[in-house]
Amino acid sequence: MTKQRLMRASRVAALAAALFGLLVAAAAGPSPSRATARLATPRTLYKQNGTIHNFAQDGGLMTWVAGPHYVVHLRGVSGGPGWVLGNAGPGAAVGARSASTLVLGGKQAVWVKYAGVLTREAGIYTAKPGAKRPTLIDAPGAVDFGGTYLTGLAAADERTIAYGTANVTYSSGSYSITGGGVHRIVGTKAYPHRLRNVVPPFAIATSAGRIAVVPAVLPDEYSSVVGAAPNGRVDVFDLSGNRLATVVPKGTVREVALSWPDLAVIMTRADGTTAIDRFDAARGEFISNTPTPGATNLTIGTGGIVFLVGKSIYTLHDGQAALLWRAAKKPIGLSIEGRRVAWAACGRIKALTLPR
Repeated sequence: MTKQRLMRASRVAALAAALFGLLVAAAAGPSPSRATARLATPRTLYKQNGTIHNFAQDGGLMTWVAGPHYVVHLRGVSGGPGWVLGNAGPGAAVGARSASTLVLGGKQAVWVKYAGVLTREAGIYTAKPGAKRPTLIDAPGAVDFGGTYLTGLAAADERTIAYGTANVTYSSGSYSITGGGVHRIVGTKAYPHRLRNVVPPFAIATSAGRIAVVPAVLPDEYSSVVGAAPNGRVDVFDLSGNRLATVVPKGTVREVALSWPDLAVIMTRADGTTAIDRFDAARGEFISNTPTPGATNLTIGTGGIVFLVGKSIYTLHDGQAALLWRAAKKPIGLSIEGRRVAWAACGRIKALTLPR
């Protein structure tokens, strides 16, 4: 082969390699920005003897569900004494074995124990250190032709713990939303306080003294599965049900996160792409839109925004998706407290500090 042919062959090989690299990067999700050149190394906060099924943190405390008996634990992120709060159970709705939903507000953990076959129930339990046993707060239930669905559970501190429900009714061959709302858990009382003037939510998020609500709709009248309206609003209320703010993302909201006044949503746009929109909710102002293919598990704090793409943890840096860490297994309970990003995976609770 001549020298010219060798050069042409080398150029073709180089172009092919570059194209392959671009395809791999596109499949992996949003490209990291230059801020990800030096990744922070996670530290281990706790090592569990057994599987960790769920995780949450608030302030200097963390809670998790672990082991074959789904025990709910609570302890400080810096160590010290720990508490066993109860048993979450594996969840047995229609034979499913899914881990309990779990949130933490101050020292108060709230979890959902799913059960039932003909009637699918979501038992909402709460406990904090010193309680003799968990308190059953509520047990929304549904059957094949509608009922009361649990649509969200969130906590920001001990006075801002809430859950959402949507009552779906079947009549004359179609479904409709006929009730529900947002309910605030007050201490360990078995009767939660329903916020007045708040519609049934598809999703909720909390910040100290405030609750963000994505109103629920039925995208298909022949299905009981609730969703959000395309280009629908997101409202923020105080704990008395007074509306404080409204923003309107340009897309269909899939997840919402709130750290007042910062509000963020993962949404699907009309062309099918996924993006994260940020707002200053207090002013009702749009801040940024960032394409984020495959983004899930959105969480926001005073230190920033984090989310997952597959098993990788990303943050938003200067309006771009920036890689924080590539985990070996998908992180559980990804959350941010100040600049501390924490999650559970492979029997360990890990954390890293978000770069400034």
